[in-house]
Amino acid sequence: MRSALILAALAAMVAGNPLPQELDWAAIDEALADPIPTTTDSSIPTAPADALVTYDPVAEIAAVQKEISTDPISAPSPTATAAPEEKRSFLVKSLAKRDACQPEVDSFPKGPVVHSPGDDDASFLAYQPFHDAALGAVTPPGYTKSYTDLNKTSNAYGYMGWVAMASYDPLACSKLCDNNVGCASFNIHFERTPVVAPGAGCENPESTTLIKCNLWGGPVNFENAVNTGETRTNFVVVHTGSNGYVSKTIEPALGYTEPLYLEDAAINAPLNCDGTDSYMGVKIFNSGAPFDARLCAAACNSQNDYNTKQALKTKTVPRLCRFFNTYILLKNGVSVGQYCALYTHCWDESFATNKLQYRGSDRYTKVFSYAFANATDTGVHPVCPAA
Repeated sequence: MRSALILAALAAMVAGNPLPQELDWAAIDEALADPIPTTTDSSIPTAPADALVTYDPVAEIAAVQKEISTDPISAPSPTATAAPEEKRSFLVKSLAKRDACQPEVDSFPKGPVVHSPGDDDASFLAYQPFHDAALGAVTPPGYTKSYTDLNKTSNAYGYMGWVAMASYDPLACSKLCDNNVGCASFNIHFERTPVVAPGAGCENPESTTLIKCNLWGGPVNFENAVNTGETRTNFVVVHTGSNGYVSKTIEPALGYTEPLYLEDAAINAPLNCDGTDSYMGVKIFNSGAPFDARLCAAACNSQNDYNTKQALKTKTVPRLCRFFNTYILLKNGVSVGQYCALYTHCWDESFATNKLQYRGSDRYTKVFSYAFANATDTGVHPVCPAA
């Protein structure tokens, strides 16, 4: 579990209104220096039995708890430095490279094969039944459609593998997502693929069609639909009829309220009326594991354990985490990681106003934003004079 520690300054106050709460640039720089592992269709297993990735939330949560106990979140400080961390990655198995001209997809169910007017990418992309299937597809219960009938697929957060389907069936694909822990969205599409591995002697082999259901641990959207295919020797792989769907639910965090969906906005908490700050710090998770609010809850709880122990030693009152806001942070549309901002007390959706920040020419946005409050102790805002 990779994470980064807080170095952010306090939010500024101008004319009684807070400026957007500054992102933790030092933590972001650390995350970007060790980016999320990326995967393409050509680098994952192709056997349906082992193509999907297994996510173990118990192990990931335990890793967060261990990390906080030895390397807690620091109080906001412009001079603080993060201690070196153990780097862990959520890895996807690699596909063994096939020799040229060896069969690639014999064991898969196939979609309609397009060899007219030619066996080429243009004929494939123009094949109307692919578009009809995508345009006529019914959105599965519990999901929202994020895009329809694109000639590209997503490169979203938390890659979880794919399965070849016998038909273009978003409902069946949604059930695969529902039954795989950590899955938050899926993309279904037609892919032009070679029947044998391209290479010497088979530079541009005959094509066939796979109907792929790709699962993701974060949301698919138009912005991250960037995969238009690839050229393998002289064979052109393309996608079409691509639909994306995002689940309306996420896993609850034990001991916390039901998730409050904030869409593409983050909490922008002002200073309290007595001048104190409820903001405690941030964790960024970018191992490549699925988006999981329970990781933030583990960080919040473990930080409380650490702060309580330290307060007993110093005979002071500990600062306790009672609320967190988590989302996927994007830099120019590419995922930086799962961002977890921790607070001493609860803020409602009226404070979810932080959507866009620039750093130089780089554009930072948020998606899949949720807020959680401690179910039994939401914290007490300071009582100040009405003035």
